[in-house]
Amino acid sequence: MAHKVHRTFHDRDLDVHQPKADVRETLKNFYLEVELPGVRDKSELHLRWTSMRTLLITSKTARPEIPEEELADVPVVNPARTPGADVKSEVPEANHNEEPKVSTDVSRKSSSSNGSTTKTTKKEPHLTVHERLVGEVLRAFNFPVDVDRDNTHAKLDAGLLRVIIPKVEHEQVEHVHVPVHHDESPVQVAT
Repeated sequence: MAHKVHRTFHDRDLDVHQPKADVRETLKNFYLEVELPGVRDKSELHLRWTSMRTLLITSKTARPEIPEEELADVPVVNPARTPGADVKSEVPEANHNEEPKVSTDVSRKSSSSNGSTTKTTKKEPHLTVHERLVGEVLRAFNFPVDVDRDNTHAKLDAGLLRVIIPKVEHEQVEHVHVPVHHDESPVQVAT
């Protein structure tokens, strides 16, 4: 019961998750390794540069479907109607100007010997352990120096994304001394 209440108010599958990553730096490159379990195909993965030094990685993962024939029918028992019971309490008031709504829910009804009506419906499987991060995945990486965005290479293998980001090679800059002049004229103070 507590599980259903918690899931009603907060479904972790709807959260945006931040994958675990390592960033290593050498003299010429950054090596980025991001764990993306469940991502099998590069079509499920999006890498884009959002600025000169920021790489954004997005993806989405989902739980595999369980065949419908494996889902259990769960009986829902409604109490039997007693003669003289107030029918209005069981049937919502209808607007007389509109057609009655027809439910498309597939269900079976059967009467038991004690007069109660049993309605069976399909349900989702119960999630007993909920540890995997399923849903939207998003992570941005900001690099402290200029990088060569056009020569960035990425490879996805067994749920591990490896990205090589080359640093921009700056030409050897000649240091030029900038002279500072001292102005000896008196400072004018406004009155």
